[in-house]
Amino acid sequence: MTNLEIGFKVLEIFAMIGAALIFVFGLGRYITKFESSQNIMALEFKTSQTRFEDKQMSMSNDIVDLKADVKKMSEVMIAVALQKQSMDAFNVRMNRQDQHIDDLRKGKGWVTDDKDRRGVDGEYR
Repeated sequence: MTNLEIGFKVLEIFAMIGAALIFVFGLGRYITKFESSQNIMALEFKTSQTRFEDKQMSMSNDIVDLKADVKKMSEVMIAVALQKQSMDAFNVRMNRQDQHIDDLRKGKGWVTDDKDRRGVDGEYR
């Protein structure tokens, strides 16, 4: 083998080593990019999961608030129903009093103030 052939062989070996180094360097950069994209995806997943949990917590708080509002509304409705019942009973009493007064005007059960006779002309029926 001549010196020229040995030089070409050494140059060929260095070219192969250089190509291998370039390949390894490029592969390293690709792996770094891949790992960073995985980290970004994991971060985005955690962020979206956190947003989902926040929305879920907000919705559960809204549901608790709605339950409290419904409870207050039911208490108000019960109070209104009791007032209506009381007013109905009062109306019945007032109607009965009106009937008594009308009957007394007609002379039924009227207390007389006769000079001869004091007392009730007749009991109210």
